[in-house]
Amino acid sequence: MTEPDTKQQISIPEYLSTKQAARYLGVSYQYLEVQRCHGDGPPYLTLGRRMVRYLKSDLDAWATSQRKTHTSSPNVPCVSSRARVGEAI
Repeated sequence: MTEPDTKQQISIPEYLSTKQAARYLGVSYQYLEVQRCHGDGPPYLTLGRRMVRYLKSDLDAWATSQRKTHTSSPNVPCVSSRARVGEAI
């Protein structure tokens, strides 16, 4: 007779590099680097002095927080389709 498996599954968070996180979000890795410098963007971890990692759950939460319902939402530029390069809007 075999004993039932009493071990509990341990949930291990998935850590993504900047390039993996960018691919996951559909943005460039440079975008994430700039956002880190400006204090914007998704939360991240630093492991050691140079290793930056993102948790998938943090990326999902951040992406959801960026949802907009219309173009007059904060931080969304509203540009006229008639504006030409160099013209004031």
